[in-house]
Amino acid sequence: MALTRTLSLVIAVFVLEAAAHVTLTFPPARGLPIDFLNNFWSKPPCGMPKKGSTRTTLVAGSTFNVNWQLGYAHIGGYRIELLDSRERKLVDLTPTARGGGFFPSNSTNQWHRVSLPKGLQCKDCTIRLLREVKSFDPNFNFWSCGDVDIIEIPNYVERCSGNGKYLDGKCVCDDAFWGRICQFKDECGTDEQCGGRGGKCLYMGGTNLPRRQCFCRPGFHGENCLALNPIELPDPSHSLNLTGHTLQILSDRMILYYKMIPHEITKNQEIEFVLLVNGTSWAALGFRPSNLGAICKSWPFIADALDPTNSNAIGTRKTRQFGPGSPEQNVGSEYAAKDVFSMMDCTDIIVGSAKGSFHRIRDHYARGRHTPIPDNKWGGTDDVTASTGWEKDGVTTLIFRRKLRTHDVADHPIHGEMLVTWARGQEPGEYVRDPNLRLERDEPRVSGFYVRDELKYHGLGDQKGFLYIDFQSKISRVPGINADILQ
Repeated sequence: MALTRTLSLVIAVFVLEAAAHVTLTFPPARGLPIDFLNNFWSKPPCGMPKKGSTRTTLVAGSTFNVNWQLGYAHIGGYRIELLDSRERKLVDLTPTARGGGFFPSNSTNQWHRVSLPKGLQCKDCTIRLLREVKSFDPNFNFWSCGDVDIIEIPNYVERCSGNGKYLDGKCVCDDAFWGRICQFKDECGTDEQCGGRGGKCLYMGGTNLPRRQCFCRPGFHGENCLALNPIELPDPSHSLNLTGHTLQILSDRMILYYKMIPHEITKNQEIEFVLLVNGTSWAALGFRPSNLGAICKSWPFIADALDPTNSNAIGTRKTRQFGPGSPEQNVGSEYAAKDVFSMMDCTDIIVGSAKGSFHRIRDHYARGRHTPIPDNKWGGTDDVTASTGWEKDGVTTLIFRRKLRTHDVADHPIHGEMLVTWARGQEPGEYVRDPNLRLERDEPRVSGFYVRDELKYHGLGDQKGFLYIDFQSKISRVPGINADILQ
């Protein structure tokens, strides 16, 4: 079928915003690379524990760039600090930060050149980035920490971050790694690193990492396009046959079809999703059990916090949230975010995009309102069992399958009523933002901050939404709207 510019049904839905995302890339952020840690709802001073984090070795008196990812170009400055081994501030590394101020910034800035004090040695210390979000609250800051050892130069051996060789006074990086000391990693450097015949290594053209990513040819899927589809899926040369699928309209530019795959075909029943998006950027579909409680945000620090049968009984003591004037609520782990339970919290998310006949569909998870993180970063696996996709005439088609129960730590079983969230990437020239936060208020350093298929802030309006679906019973409901079965 063809997806027209306006579908016959528009459903208005309201979702708590997932805005502003900041996380260090050098030195690398400690713990999970969650980019929604902040001084209102995260445990100070960093929102992540030091234990098990990667430490970067730096030379006292050296000058280098501190780099960070940015998912939303909020108006405001930043400050970079050096903390000691007990996480107390030693010194500001940004020049105008004396007295607690912030360095004035272009809204899209993602690096700052700093100099460490000469003669300062610091074992098990931390570089902390704070980023203002003035439009949200004058006192609200995102933060991200990278752990470091600072030593004198006679004790320093250049190891090129373990990702290359030091030859003739410079680092020669291994495939897919880059940077002065090979500190950054792309998914791929050549097509051969995308499964050879299985995929293509494409440059995304944006500002976040990885710059180069694998997009898979028809018949292949998964990390580096190494997995073969076990069944034949449709391709753009033929019309889609969706007569056996259930239709669910998400917005006037995004619709969903789904169907169960019978037991006799697979050992574990699967569900097939087809997303049709009137657009050329990424699209995402997320789900979690509708009865899952807010304590799920304590995972992975509390192993069974994702189980809806017992999660509401974990950690029933109350604690004050970290931000000024925040209400009390039940919490489990001290590293769980203390903001109000949102539609994105504890959500299993499939993110997909397509460029021509090549596609990229991956399994993600979000603990909160941060950019979704691939399952393998959480200790899980990519549990998409087959996928394909294409972009044609301004319409993106994404098709993928997943088992109803994967037994993976970063997946929810698809059973009973699920809270289903959806979003799509912003289109160049069609940015949908809060007028108070728009890029035009500043002079952006990066004019094309949002590019197609780069996973950044989705925007407002019909860019995102949520509803409830029981996929087995084919019953859906939208809060506040009488919606029974849409087929």
